[in-house]
Amino acid sequence: MKHYGKLTAAAAAGFMTLSAMGVAPVFAAEPTVNISTELDLKDGDLNAPAASFTYVVTPTEPSTATQKFGNDTFDVYKGLDNGLGTNMTSNTVGEKSTTKVPYTGATLTAASNGYSKPGAYKYTLTQTVSSDNKANDGIAPDTTSYDVYVFVEANEAGVLAPSAIVAYKGTDKATAISFANELATKQISVEKQVTGNQADRNKEFEFTIKATGASGDKFKWSTDGKTWYDMNVTADANGNNTIDTQKLNHGDKVYIKGLTPNDTYEASEKEADYTLKSITTNGTEDATALAAKKATGTASEQKTIVFTNEKKGAVPTGILMSAAPYVGLVGLGGIFAGLFFRRKRED
Repeated sequence: MKHYGKLTAAAAAGFMTLSAMGVAPVFAAEPTVNISTELDLKDGDLNAPAASFTYVVTPTEPSTATQKFGNDTFDVYKGLDNGLGTNMTSNTVGEKSTTKVPYTGATLTAASNGYSKPGAYKYTLTQTVSSDNKANDGIAPDTTSYDVYVFVEANEAGVLAPSAIVAYKGTDKATAISFANELATKQISVEKQVTGNQADRNKEFEFTIKATGASGDKFKWSTDGKTWYDMNVTADANGNNTIDTQKLNHGDKVYIKGLTPNDTYEASEKEADYTLKSITTNGTEDATALAAKKATGTASEQKTIVFTNEKKGAVPTGILMSAAPYVGLVGLGGIFAGLFFRRKRED
């Protein structure tokens, strides 16, 4: 009974110490905390990509041998190799609020054994964004760094076990471990121009526009830059092509948005009986595109692509021009005849 009372007192003391730091200790064998990332799409019309965020835990040498947490001072040690980890990927997409989407699923779990002394074991936690996942294109890692401490206690029998995980962001104790990221997207536009003395400015030209990104990507299109629609998806073998057909008159544009820097695009048109005279990108003529009769590239920057078609014809004015001198001579003859008959009457 006395032994039971000592264990209860030890547990209560540990609970009170960590409660002073604002942390409720977990007396399970492996204390665990969640990690979350919030991705800002910067545009409420866009769909959340199938992005994933991973985290790196590094055992860190403490700057001092002891450190004050709350009202008490603890011995601090470098964290154990593989002493903090397990599921370290956030890829579960939550519900979007306006422009921001939460990604969850990552957890930090302390190793249940391997400790040599009671105290606080220090780690550094950072975020990475893997380029192996195409859906991560356009996402830079959050450079926030957390100092994470695993608190280890000895029970009455002297067995060491972790009791709590506490994180600090700079000098402030973190109430949650979270990261914030932004999605950098680009927009392209395809514009129609016609020229020539026989060009019908009301004629419709049919364009086919293809955008290729990660599997599951959904791009948006608009003709006024205000009202946006999902592009029609036609999947290739990898399930990652998005194709849409638009009809454009002279001066019309179609906008495509949601592309990240390494996504590709392709635009082509049915020329009908017009001649394709030029294809320009951001005002620069693209001879390669003109020869191929299609514009292709990556969405590394905002791009305006202009297709210009020409239709003209020579007006057959030669007959009128050759008859003009004779008409003139007839006119002169009439004048002279009038003068001749007038003089005749006067005589």
